[in-house]
Amino acid sequence: MEAVHDYITKENVDSLVQSADIAVDCAHNFTERNLLNEACVRWQKPMVEAAMDGMEAYLTTIIPGVTPCLSCLFPEKPDWNQRGFSVVGAVSGTLACLSALEVIKLITKFSQPLLSQLLTIVEFAKRNFYHDPSCLVCGSSSCSENS
Repeated sequence: MEAVHDYITKENVDSLVQSADIAVDCAHNFTERNLLNEACVRWQKPMVEAAMDGMEAYLTTIIPGVTPCLSCLFPEKPDWNQRGFSVVGAVSGTLACLSALEVIKLITKFSQPLLSQLLTIVEFAKRNFYHDPSCLVCGSSSCSENS
């Protein structure tokens, strides 16, 4: 596996996509995202699409001819500029791990990737749980017995 650290341009996108088995899109702007999406469709290459802003993120897997493409997902492009949004390290790390899992799913076919589905991370679900006063371990009666 080889990571490419170049910006996507009209001049390099086709050669980069042709040399890849899977593209992972985490570009900072929609100019690059659109170029990569179009090339992946043109060359029939799967693309894992990942984006984030602050505490929010989204992830999907695009397979040309099977799923909608990025232009279907975002017919009206958000006005993102390069590095013009906030990045929280823990969110980008989480998104990177989930993106890697999507690639693993595509390669191994071990589990179903996010095909025609958009995973969004806005806020993790929070659940309150009940403290049982009669609990044998931490209940009020257990504290006096353990003293």
